[in-house]
Amino acid sequence: MSLQQALPPPVNLKPGYPASELIKALIERYYRDFARYRRNVCISQMILQGWHSIYDGILSHMDNVATTSKEPQWDSFTKHTLAITQFEGYLLNLDFHLSVNGVPSLPVNDEISVIITFMTNWVNNRRNFIDAGKELDKSYYKDLFKDPRPFQLQAEQAVRQDDIQALKDLNDSIASHELQDCDITGSQATDKFVSNVKATVRSIRSKANKLSNEKHDRMGRIVFALMAIYIPFVCHQPNTPTAHINSRNVWSAADTFAVQTEQFASPNSNLTLEKHEENWAIYRHVLMTQFGSEYIIQIDTLMNLAAQVRWQYIGRTLSVVLLNEDINRLLDDTVSEFKKAATEVNFFADPRSLDAALAARDIGYSSVVRRMEAEIKKHPSGAQKWDNLYSGYQKGAEDDAEHVRQFRQFVASSSPFITLKAAL
Repeated sequence: MSLQQALPPPVNLKPGYPASELIKALIERYYRDFARYRRNVCISQMILQGWHSIYDGILSHMDNVATTSKEPQWDSFTKHTLAITQFEGYLLNLDFHLSVNGVPSLPVNDEISVIITFMTNWVNNRRNFIDAGKELDKSYYKDLFKDPRPFQLQAEQAVRQDDIQALKDLNDSIASHELQDCDITGSQATDKFVSNVKATVRSIRSKANKLSNEKHDRMGRIVFALMAIYIPFVCHQPNTPTAHINSRNVWSAADTFAVQTEQFASPNSNLTLEKHEENWAIYRHVLMTQFGSEYIIQIDTLMNLAAQVRWQYIGRTLSVVLLNEDINRLLDDTVSEFKKAATEVNFFADPRSLDAALAARDIGYSSVVRRMEAEIKKHPSGAQKWDNLYSGYQKGAEDDAEHVRQFRQFVASSSPFITLKAAL
């Protein structure tokens, strides 16, 4: 059975023992979320299948210890106790969230900072799944089975299938886009930037599809690059002033970056990841400059930091990035708040830490935003502009509140098992 044909995630894991109840609850929680994913679909299914297999393997050794009437089964006891300890820590520290994976891999029209943050989040989130699949190849899981599954190889195969789908979606959206060569402002008669980019993207997809499974790092950067090439397309709006994104400068840079990415995508390419990152930095600089940002370097720094922020703060964080496009004086304080929000809270070790962390971040973010308000309102029409900006911040805070509500609900439903584990 292929990964795409895998059975729907089951919610009926067989009953176990008190020591395995927390694992069972955590797996069932992720099963429910993964079933609604719209990206990382194949890799999440593969990981879920692996978890189910490991859970069954643990129970098999626990059954062996519990039902034997002969000598103590020390081998089974050692294997299941070591695996349970590692598996609990693994499941409790995963950084997968429905709010991130419940949307497609295709960027939508938005502020340039939001789109680039979306792309960076995609790369980081994809890496989380790859690492989660590799973790299942550890010896304390393999020792549960006579014939262990090659989890790492299966993870590489699964993530490649997800990447191929993302490449297809991006290629199809670019190929069918209505933008034409004549729409580019300042273009010359011989310029064929849009046509060239569309043709190069088709070639990139064709070459990337030939990459082997183990070249998943290169494949991930290629998908990221196509998202970047997609920016001038997705930001174009017919009958709307978009000269900044339809300029010859932007499209010349997009054309160049597309050709460079085509070289990077070749299975026999000697273009290094470092050189590809340099090429992306040049193209990104053109995009940021064309959008008229006075503080290109500073905003770029904030976007990179925003990609590391934990999900309980992501709504407000993206709004603050937009606020900083209008004001740079509070950059240091904003960077400090983002770094604090990038620190995970060990919610299960001490539930009170959740309230303390959220309260501290509420105070910190509110302080920065109030100071931004004062600065922006000093300028002509600043009050009206602030009202529009602040409404976005409030929406972000509402999104964060919903994330926290969902997490509190999960913690509450899992608390009996956490208490039980602490007592063992």
